[in-house]
Amino acid sequence: MEGATAPFVASILNGVGPTEAGSVLEGLLQCGEQVAQTGSWDWKVDTDELVWSDNMFRIFGLEPGELEPSHGYVIERAHPDDRQRVARGVRAKRSGRTRPSEYRIVSANGMVRHLRATEAVVERSGDRPTRLVGSVLDITDRHRTERAVAAHIAVAEALTDWETFEEGATGLLQGLATALDCVAGVLWLPDGDVLVAHIIWRSGSIDVTQLESVIRQLRLPRGVGLAGAVWGAKVPRYVHSLSDDPRFPDEAVAGFRGAVALPAIHAGEVLAVLEFCCEPVSAEMTDTLIASLSGIGYELGEFLAHRRGELKPLALTPRELEVLQLAAQGCDGREIALRLVVSPATVRTHFGRIYGKYGVSDRAAAVAKALRDGLIH
Repeated sequence: MEGATAPFVASILNGVGPTEAGSVLEGLLQCGEQVAQTGSWDWKVDTDELVWSDNMFRIFGLEPGELEPSHGYVIERAHPDDRQRVARGVRAKRSGRTRPSEYRIVSANGMVRHLRATEAVVERSGDRPTRLVGSVLDITDRHRTERAVAAHIAVAEALTDWETFEEGATGLLQGLATALDCVAGVLWLPDGDVLVAHIIWRSGSIDVTQLESVIRQLRLPRGVGLAGAVWGAKVPRYVHSLSDDPRFPDEAVAGFRGAVALPAIHAGEVLAVLEFCCEPVSAEMTDTLIASLSGIGYELGEFLAHRRGELKPLALTPRELEVLQLAAQGCDGREIALRLVVSPATVRTHFGRIYGKYGVSDRAAAVAKALRDGLIH
């Protein structure tokens, strides 16, 4: 031992015998692992005997010695998206190929932990490894910090790329949802005394068809539901389970763990509410992350305050609805002009006005929005 460490340890061990000294050192190592958020293991390959340190159990949400550790248990606890990679890593270690790796587990208490693993071969029989030791570092706190940073970067990129309201808001939902480990996002806009779902984004990794159908029919007063509560309180909030919300039938939220929502605020007014739904194995929302979302809300409020006209699209005229209806039926500009007995230039003018009212840049987006709003069929 070198530096200040040797005198410190010597003072602790002074006057104790070899057995007691070993116990003290073991205790120090165990405390050190807890402080450093690390765990260690020892694997005898021939007998498949695996020994964990006490803190290795804690990292997996277990009490020390609660179960017989095994690589099968580690694979079982791996995040579904990482499970095959973890299984390949176990096979690689068995053949002596070792390298650092990062993966996620779902601990016994249901929380996602982000781990960094390293290992080394310490005994061999010829070219075959017979014993390996390794350590696991819990980097969950680092990942949480990275999520907050990623959220700010996602917002900055979305606002920089913003051209039309529909495309810009969709990009914003996608970027923030990805940064927050969420699979769906909703942009709610105030419409009188209620909130209305204006844009819904979904990742495609989980079926949100039923949930989307419910959300599109909702009209949320202040204080009702997560988005309504955020609208009234003007602060971000997180719920652990959507199944506690009577608005949603159980089958619509079966694939979700919870949701987080934040208000876009300007001068004390909530201009919009952004709500994000999480998978069952998504990481929890910490106080630090919620505080970051509060700051993002003010940034979004400042941005949207300069685009108030886009927040409440003007109503389409009967003629504009006719144009969109024909476009939905597959008619091009020339066919629409013939059917309505107008010139192609007039049709282009109608589309230009529709784009401006809807905040979109092309015919497909305008038709899609009119279909979602139930204005055409």
